[in-house]
Amino acid sequence: MQEMIFESPVWIADQFLNPHEILLDMEKLIELTDSAGFEIENVLGMCEDFSAYYDSTLILKQFNKLDKKKKLIALDLIQKPERYFVCLKKTVDKRRNK
Repeated sequence: MQEMIFESPVWIADQFLNPHEILLDMEKLIELTDSAGFEIENVLGMCEDFSAYYDSTLILKQFNKLDKKKKLIALDLIQKPERYFVCLKKTVDKRRNK
């Protein structure tokens, strides 16, 4: 299977020639989603359980004071995952609903 993937011109083109692929950290991803009118609803491939990394009630208490966006940034910095997938949802524009 692995040999077949590496010999596939489609896989090679997707991995090395895709001009629309960029690397982002969570902070930049949040900036982009906010500016496009979306918010991160769910992150797949990143553990959101902070207590799995630190066994300290003091640190956990401080982490829980953060808003959702800052929690995601902190988790991204702690875990440094190779990749993850995000599920987005359209942000409700409160100005239009008046």
